[in-house]
Amino acid sequence: MRTKLMLLVLCMSLLAATSAFAAWVDPALEEQLRDAAAESEINVFITLDDQVDLVALVEELQDRHVSLARRHYEVITALQDKAAETQGELLALVDTAKKAGQIGRASCRERV
Repeated sequence: MRTKLMLLVLCMSLLAATSAFAAWVDPALEEQLRDAAAESEINVFITLDDQVDLVALVEELQDRHVSLARRHYEVITALQDKAAETQGELLALVDTAKKAGQIGRASCRERV
């Protein structure tokens, strides 16, 4: 039970640490945490609200008739810039939690 509580606190802390605060935990995750054994591994996805508006960006690039290679560059650069701008606190908190043994593993992935 202690591990499940620590995971829930960690999830809420991760959300609170981001500049785009949106403390919402999916009810299915809450149920999974409630029903899981104390030392269970539970996969969690954290989605930040502050994201690149890819639809608008691609439309703008198409309106400017930029090459496909340039569009790829602009999209990747925009995603990398947004990640650098918004994920620092979150990544630091995850790293601290890993070092403290509060979470077993973590991976960061862009989701488009």
